[in-house]
Amino acid sequence: MSTKQLTFTRRLAVSVWVLGLIAWITFRGWPFGRSTLFIVLTSGLAALSIGRRHLYQLIVDWSPFFLFLVAYDNTRTWSLQLGLPVHWHLAPDIDKAMFGAVPTVWLQEQIRFENPPWWELILAIVYISYFVTPYIMAFGEWLRSRADFARFAAGMLTVSFIGLIGYVFVPAAPPWAAGRCAPADVADGPRSVRCMFVDDHAGEGSILGPVHAKHDDTHPWVERLSAR
Repeated sequence: MSTKQLTFTRRLAVSVWVLGLIAWITFRGWPFGRSTLFIVLTSGLAALSIGRRHLYQLIVDWSPFFLFLVAYDNTRTWSLQLGLPVHWHLAPDIDKAMFGAVPTVWLQEQIRFENPPWWELILAIVYISYFVTPYIMAFGEWLRSRADFARFAAGMLTVSFIGLIGYVFVPAAPPWAAGRCAPADVADGPRSVRCMFVDDHAGEGSILGPVHAKHDDTHPWVERLSAR
């Protein structure tokens, strides 16, 4: 194929990918699952690679990332097999020791509203960027220089693996769960307990305590705002 034909094919493939991504997000929501997200981004990279890189290079260079994502998604199973308890008090206790209060609670007291304001969308985009930005940067490096990509990938996978070790051996409960469960509910360090999904102890009797919000019509406990 000529250069013009490859360019046209690449632009057409990228356009199809963009439309497909928009349809996916519209009907199924953002692909937060790591493996799903990787497949979505890799297919976009394959479209961008037409006329620039061979497909076998894409497979060889990006296989380590895919294998890491598979490993990451299985960390909960590995930790469960080790029989390690979940740390429900560790993060809140460290926060209180460092700041005198739990930052999650303080922030939701100050800036949480019943209906998300316009700037919460910006915060949500920043939150979502955690799931995509490292891979977008890696894609850019890969298209520019395979050597630079190899160094970037090695550093990213090393740091991620260190975090993975912590996730396996020191599993911790997220704030939204600790904000719903009482200390007695999680004395044995369970991974999944009924209080995580109901409001029985939310607020006053929870590990994080009540949220004294400054705005009306908000729940008196920590909410999972990313779900909004």
